Amino acid sequence: MSITAASVILKFKQEEEENIRQALQDFQQVSIEEQAPSGDLILYVEENDYQSLHKTCSELEKIPGTLGVYPCYVGEAE
Repeated sequence: MSITAASVILKFKQEEEENIRQALQDFQQVSIEEQAPSGDLILYVEENDYQSLHKTCSELEKIPGTLGVYPCYVGEAE
């Protein structure tokens, strides 16, 4: 069974970082991989298919304080 995975950059208002990190805990399929020198969060998102991946990224954009969600890599893995 393959999964659909993406590495995304989450840009946010710096004063909202704690709230953003707290909200991300509600997404079981999302993990914080690193914080970029710019302060942006680099996330790893895993879903069953592209449609679910798109839905999750759309939900990430709705977190208050989020400025944008930018995919860097999208693909399938075994």
